Formats: sequence, structure tokens, C-alpha cells
Amino acid sequence: MFFVFVPGFMMATLLGSLVWARRDHQLVAPAVGPLEVSTGLSGEGALRGAVVAWRSIRPLVGVEARRLLRHPAPYLITVPFLALTLSEFTSGSVLAWSDDRDVALVVNATVPWAWGTLVAANLVALRSRRWRSEELLTTMPVPEASRTVAHLFACLVMVPGAAVLLAAVVSVGELSGRMIGTPRWTVLLAGPLLVVGAGCLGTAVARWLPRPFFGWVAVLGVTILQVNLAAGNWRWRWLHFSPYSGNAKGYAELFPDHHAVHLVYLLGGILLVVGMAVVHHGFSRRVGAVLVAAVLIMAATAVAQTRPIGGAQAAALAQRMEDPGRDQTCHERSHFVICADPVWSELVTKWAEPVEGVLARLTSQAVPDHLVLRRRPMIDARHELAEAVAVKVDPTVVWPNDDEVSIDGWAFPTPGEGQAGDGVQLSLAFRVASRVVGLPPDVWWEAEPSDGSAGWLKVPLAHPDTHESIVSPLAQCLAADEARSVVAVWLAGQATPRARAELHRRAQSIVAAGDLSLPASFDTEWNYGGGFPDLLPEQGALVTGSDVVAGAALLKRDDTEVAAAIGRHWNEVVSNPARGTSSSDVLAWFDLDDDEAADIVRNGTPSDHKVDLSPRPAVFGPCPG
Repeated sequence: MFFVFVPGFMMATLLGSLVWARRDHQLVAPAVGPLEVSTGLSGEGALRGAVVAWRSIRPLVGVEARRLLRHPAPYLITVPFLALTLSEFTSGSVLAWSDDRDVALVVNATVPWAWGTLVAANLVALRSRRWRSEELLTTMPVPEASRTVAHLFACLVMVPGAAVLLAAVVSVGELSGRMIGTPRWTVLLAGPLLVVGAGCLGTAVARWLPRPFFGWVAVLGVTILQVNLAAGNWRWRWLHFSPYSGNAKGYAELFPDHHAVHLVYLLGGILLVVGMAVVHHGFSRRVGAVLVAAVLIMAATAVAQTRPIGGAQAAALAQRMEDPGRDQTCHERSHFVICADPVWSELVTKWAEPVEGVLARLTSQAVPDHLVLRRRPMIDARHELAEAVAVKVDPTVVWPNDDEVSIDGWAFPTPGEGQAGDGVQLSLAFRVASRVVGLPPDVWWEAEPSDGSAGWLKVPLAHPDTHESIVSPLAQCLAADEARSVVAVWLAGQATPRARAELHRRAQSIVAAGDLSLPASFDTEWNYGGGFPDLLPEQGALVTGSDVVAGAALLKRDDTEVAAAIGRHWNEVVSNPARGTSSSDVLAWFDLDDDEAADIVRNGTPSDHKVDLSPRPAVFGPCPG
């Protein structure tokens, strides 16, 4: 849909601008006829370079501001993109103000408005040329340099429009329940500055390249500059107009924060464009001072934003990665604790839902004494991690093989509808259930401790062509045909209605595939780059398809009955797998066998959604007892 409607609206904007320009041209009296601009008028150079007092320019600013507001280009460009942006808040995962990838959706909502402002400002500044009235205007008391200043100040009238867009996006995000945390003013102010800068650029292009065509070239040019030149690099992204590209960092706490400095950088860029627009009419001390100030501001802030990370700062960021609990707030629940940064506190109740669903079916004997769920960076945090920080990080500490259950990015349930939320609820519930039955809840980094180098950043995790996982330091284990595997699957599936629906879909897909002996994963699938597998390993223990089918078949029984039977056999469930019960034994508690379990799943309510079951992780070995 994007590739159909957006280009259509862009073409409509271009045609609308041309129609608008033709309308302006037809307003000129036909009797005037074509006017040739003379370059030989006495004193014209002085008039072109003169600047009158502000009281004489202010009325002209109001006139040009009204023309800018009435121009159709900003509205025609913004509407389709705004619809796409708002759709992100009606479906998908939770968006956090602490995540620069999510902030990009908010700030970049003003980018189409900035594009339209650039086109409109360019055409409004060229209005006298298109009307062929430049020679008449040259004889007026307000010379061309002052008219350019009026055009530049008129661009400020587009700031309220940017504010309305930001307010609309933030409001929709808050009302949908998907935007969490406190808005950062240093982030929001970047949007209006982008709009003002775009309008000033449109005016400057009109003065140096006085053809409407070059306004559209400027839009294309700034877009190309924005998405290229290392836009995703943690250092060089700050030198772009918007540092919130598609590759912005999801773990902002692991990188230097330059949002406030970037605002000053944008102000310097606006001053530079303003100076370039006015200097076209002649150089003066005032214009020279503006240009020098702009260059100094941009140079100083560019250095501040791109300077290498110092030793003390690198050590602090590394500690933040290795010990996330230092800055976290822990929320005590009845039988477990959830620890996360304060910005994520709004999600504690959502995280707790599948956890409570799992623990509710356990006897007091089976409930863990100290169950901790902690938000920590997952393995994708190593993407573009600064080398100065990486050399101080030990990945075996960041991703340990311990009893805590990790929560991050894609691992929490969303407040919206859709099967994506079902999958993340089942994934979190299964990792909690794994911890309960003695299986490792999370993937861990199985390698020698870091030797003080950044070599672990380059260890391949996926096949370069197929993006399938390969044998790597990311370790998981396989709990095949074990009672605890079936119990963990059932506990996860019955935890919430959405987890139940997802387990049913996955079990039906496994039965349809036919081979129940293959490993099965409850991880959610995403598209990663930078050497990551499409299915990023998250859960520590894998089960087989037969375990999933057995657990799903038990969902057809009364939950209280199943929980009571598991409670009676709990010691068998958590015993050493070498002498413990198998998945078939669990089914036998309910007078079922493997074939009957498969029939129950097969004969259930059919699902039109087929789950990709290819786990593709590298299995490290059998799970310990």
C-alpha cells in the first residue's frame, strides 16, 4: 500500500503546486504582457542589497506567512504519511520514549510537513519571478534583500503545524496505550526546527537557483543526505538533520546522549542557510557575522556529538550493560519480582499477567522461592555497539546462564489486538515455566570470558546468505521427550487466553508439518540485519514438536484437573531426565497417547494462520537436570 499511495500523493502534490503556480500567474492582468527584467537600472545593486528597518518588513512577513499557510504542498505531502505514522500506534508493539527507534516515529512525523514547507517556501519566494513583476518590485521602498528576510521569518508560521502533528501523534500513542514513559522535550523540539530549516532552505534555493524545479531537487537531495553517509552509525548519525533514522538505537542507555546538543546543531544549520539566502543580495558585516556564527556553532556541536567515548564514560556504559540492575526499580509481586528501568514501570502489570497465569496453577511446593524477571539487553544490543565500550564488556556476564528471566523489546505482551501479542505472551510465559520446571529460561553466551577485546562483536551468529542460525557462542539446550517439557508447554499455554490461542496455532502447524521430532521454539520472528539470524534465539530451552502437541492437547482438558495431576507427580516432573518421566508418561496420566494427542490438536478449531516453526537455533546440548 505504501508504494502505491505515497508516490501517488507525491505526484498529486507536484501537480497541485503547478496548478497553484498557474493560478497565481493568471491573476496578473493580461494587458501587462511579458516583462523583461532589466539589469541596467541605475542604483539597482544598492537597492537589491539594502535592508530596511524591521517595522517596514513586519507587514510583509505577515503577507508571506499567509501565503505559505495557504499553499497546498505541505498538506498534500503530510496527509498520507501522517496516516501511515498513526497506523503504527494502532497495531504493533509498545513504543517507549527511551527507545530512539520508537522516538523516530514521533519526530519523523514532522518530516513530510518539512518537505511540504520546503516546496511551498520555494514557490512563494519565486512568486514575483513567476508573475514577472521583479522589475516593478525593484523600484519599491522594500528592496529584494529585505523581502528575502521577510520570506525567512515567514517560515516560522509553519511551527504550529509541526506542533499539532507532534501533539496528534503523542496523543494517539497515549490513548492507544502503546506509548510509555515521559516525552523528552529535547527530542520533540527537533521536529519544529526541521520544519523551519526546510522552509529557509526552500527560500535560499529560490534565490540561488530561481526555478521551481530546484525546490523538488532540494527535497530529494536532503532525503538522500539523511539516509546515507553513515546515518545508522552511533557517532555520525548526529550530523544528520534527524538522528532518528531507521537504524536509531533501541538501547539508548548504552550510547552517549547528544539530544540537547543536536538542537543547537540544528539552530546553527538554520543560521547557515539564512546567511546563504541573504548573502545572495550582497555581503555585509551583519551577514558575515551570521555566517561566521553559524559555522562556529555547527563546528563546535559537531565535534561535541562525534567525539570518541572516553575511558571513564566507556566504563560507565559497559557497567550499565553488565549490571542493568544498578539503575533499575524492582516491583515486588506475590511470588516474584520484576526489575526494570523506571521508564518501563508502566509495563509491569502487562509483564506480570502471563507470569501470574503460570504460577497460579502450581502448588505451594512448586512455586520458586525467588523468581526474578529483569529487563536486560538482548543480543541485538551488540549491533553498532561502540568499540570503546565493547572492549570493556564481558558477554558471559551480560548474557549469563542463570535463573533470572530476561525481558526486553519484543518479549513483552502488547496492549493491542493481533497475533503478534499472542506470540510474545506465549514466549514470556514459556520462559517463566521453563524456570519453574528447572530448564534454563534464556539463551546464554557460552564462551571463554572476554579477553579485553571487541572481537566478540564480530563473531558470526547467522549464515550470511540464508540468515539461519549457526553454531555460535549463543547457547541453548534441548529438552526432548521430557515430562518437564510438556508441563512447561502446558503451563505457558494456559497462562492467558492469548497464549492459549497461540499455542493452539503452533501445535496445529506442527501436526500439519508431520515431523514431530524436530525442535520447536516459541521465540518470535523478526527481520534483523548485521549478521543476526531472522529468528534471534531468546529462550534457553528448546522442546520437540511432540512436546508442543502434547501440551496443546492438555489444554482441551479442565485446567484444574491438569494442574492437580501435575501437582501429584511434581517430583517426577523435576527429577533428573535420565531417570525421570517422558512426555508419553505425562499423557498417560490422562489416558492419552501421542497419536490421540495429535488427533485432538488436528480436530480442534482450524486456524488459518500458519506459524513458521523452523527454529534454526544452534542447539548446544541436552538440558541439565
